[in-house]
Amino acid sequence: MALSRRTVLRALLVVAIFVPTLWGQENTSLEIGGEWRGGAIVGVQTDPQQPGCSIFSYLERSVLLNPVPGRQNEVRGLWRRHTVSFGVGAQGCRWPSISASTDSTFESTLLYDVTDGTFDSSTRTLHMKTIYRTCFGNACATVPPAFRKSLDQSLQIRGESLVDTSVEAQESVVLLRTADTVEMEISAKKAAAVYDKLIDEGQFEQLRNDFSSFGSGSGAAEQMLTNLEQARQVVGRIVLRTPLSQLYACIWESQPTKTAKLVLLIQGVEAADSRRSSEIMALRQVGGEWGVDFVMFR
Repeated sequence: MALSRRTVLRALLVVAIFVPTLWGQENTSLEIGGEWRGGAIVGVQTDPQQPGCSIFSYLERSVLLNPVPGRQNEVRGLWRRHTVSFGVGAQGCRWPSISASTDSTFESTLLYDVTDGTFDSSTRTLHMKTIYRTCFGNACATVPPAFRKSLDQSLQIRGESLVDTSVEAQESVVLLRTADTVEMEISAKKAAAVYDKLIDEGQFEQLRNDFSSFGSGSGAAEQMLTNLEQARQVVGRIVLRTPLSQLYACIWESQPTKTAKLVLLIQGVEAADSRRSSEIMALRQVGGEWGVDFVMFR
């Protein structure tokens, strides 16, 4: 039996109303499910009690989110806060809060179970209730008690990123899917190899235009070049580099146009006379290209 024109129009009207309603009810837990990570370079800080010793620090945040079957916009998972600090510029730097320690690197990793994660579509924010599980590393004693307990965390969706708006840093840490950060790190390593060749050949002048120095101006770039040349004289002729760790560190500042996308690379260095040290290099992405932001040896 043929349908009347009125019946067809009614059916089309129902579809026009019903389909957008389905789209609006998309299960966001599937959208944000998976593993995300990102970090921030805290930078170099001096210790007044240890003249000549500077402490370099960076932090990494990662979260594994699993959608809850049958529960729309809800997730469970694991939240990880990892912080690393080490002395640069002098031998025998001690962690300020652990005067008896002679370690050169200090790390703490805090783990939290995400027991209740609920997505608020009005603010595009994932609110997570977490239960503190444990801390491991030689710097756990320095972690403030406020972080060694169950916490409420917030992650906001911005584009294809999750922005951690509840960390202790002044800026917000941006988390990307782990697969995306790996791609960033691989492309940054290719650029780092070019700069390492210049450093090994002593062509420091060619690095001058590439040092952005975190926007500190030409004076800071000149000082960095001077420090780098002096450090290379101490390290000696490098014959081998071994990757130790890498970190994608994207900082979302007050405006999206000021977002700083960095990759931090740490490599073990062996000189011709068998002396060993480490090279720390940060590269900044500008216009799709990677440029060296700073380099130092320890």
